[in-house]
Amino acid sequence: MNENEQDPKNQNNELVQNPETNSQNLDIQDQKATPPLSEVAFSGIKEDAVEPEKIIEPEIEPEKDFEWNTVKIEDSNIGYNYINNSHSDLDNSNEKENIGIEKTENKKKFDFRGIFKNKWFYIISVLLLSVIFFIIVINNIMSDNKTNTTKDNKQTEQKTTITQQPQESNLVRRKIDGVLVSKDEANNWPFAAIIENSVDARPLSGVNDANIVYEALAEGSITRFLCIFSGSENISKIGPIRSARPYYVDIADEYNSLFVHFGGSPEALDRLSKGYYNVTDLNGIIYDGTYFWRDNNRVAPHNAYTSTDLINKYKSDTGKDKWFGDFSEWSFNDNKLDQSIDKTNLQTANNVYIQYSDQTTSYNLNWKYDSEIDSYVRYYENNKVDTDSLNNKITAKNVVIQFATTSVIPNDDKLRKEMNLTEGGKAIMIRNGYSVTGYWRKNSLINRTKFYTNINGVEKEFEFNPGKTWVNIVPKDYKIKID
Repeated sequence: MNENEQDPKNQNNELVQNPETNSQNLDIQDQKATPPLSEVAFSGIKEDAVEPEKIIEPEIEPEKDFEWNTVKIEDSNIGYNYINNSHSDLDNSNEKENIGIEKTENKKKFDFRGIFKNKWFYIISVLLLSVIFFIIVINNIMSDNKTNTTKDNKQTEQKTTITQQPQESNLVRRKIDGVLVSKDEANNWPFAAIIENSVDARPLSGVNDANIVYEALAEGSITRFLCIFSGSENISKIGPIRSARPYYVDIADEYNSLFVHFGGSPEALDRLSKGYYNVTDLNGIIYDGTYFWRDNNRVAPHNAYTSTDLINKYKSDTGKDKWFGDFSEWSFNDNKLDQSIDKTNLQTANNVYIQYSDQTTSYNLNWKYDSEIDSYVRYYENNKVDTDSLNNKITAKNVVIQFATTSVIPNDDKLRKEMNLTEGGKAIMIRNGYSVTGYWRKNSLINRTKFYTNINGVEKEFEFNPGKTWVNIVPKDYKIKID
């Protein structure tokens, strides 16, 4: 047989014995020692060079009459090992056995240490860690955005609330009238101006812009107004400005105000010149053409006017533009009067009639309550609506009737009057369609007049509506009709 010829195999891929070959090689085989296991193991074969399912057959030249024992070839990590199970127990039996080659089952165990030697383990680990880190970063960004969105929504809600409630957190009550204003307008230095109310002076300018108006008799049955301005308004025309009387200056003194007038009675001018009051005197007789002007469409003395621009110029020129108000403030309440005081102590006040003269109706007036604006509208001369020079109705949120001792100055050729504004007395306070009877009190000449109620023996300072207050000072014996 040639070396390249293969031994014949049966259908089961087993070697078939050849009698001729066996007899020829029997002697040689006996002389050969059974090779050790380490010598027949194909340990040098690499794993990736061997196909696991391929059976490697050793080259053995069988000799005649030689019997082959069954051998096993098993897979290993590095190749196949040839194992002779019975080379030391060869028997000389004539029984011929087939030589079988059987493949053992691969029983390789999982080795954890091999994982760490594999580069793909590190690549996959890095990728997984990168993905996890990326997810954490994205989650944090989304959480921050959600938090910021919530904060923005809250800020938007707060801004909306502030807009709907005109930023009340930044507003304070103005000292002079209780109206909510910015802090820089809360307590400016007020000025008090004497404004005429004669028929020849109408319509009046600036009266409707005043924060507080005091109305009192001057000569005869003619009334005159002392208008208190907070100092933060912008009014282009105020007047006609008229002359002072001591009781008007007494009221202006309560506010430590800039007192604006055009001349005055001898007694008033004398007191002003001697520093009897704490007011700052701005007399149009002295400053005519500087801080006052004349309206050529009117005749003197009903044509003298000023403005807030000229008032502020005077303050700046004299270094008083940084002055603040120095006076005691009233109490204010946003509730309706019937919510603050029991109705059993109130009287309905839809109309308030005040008769200053029994000779003419030109100075008699009627305050009518307008529930739509929660204010009183001023009427005069048989229910004519009193309007200002801009044709605006003259209104007030609060009306006060202050009873004071009033008399004509003895031997005064002009029949000027004098009033006692420190003794205290009866007062009627009116707001929200109701009136309540109380009293007024002034502890000293420089203190501010305040108004009180005494219900069931409990004295309480009257609380005004925020807004304009109109105080009508009348003689003690005057009768007032309220319905």
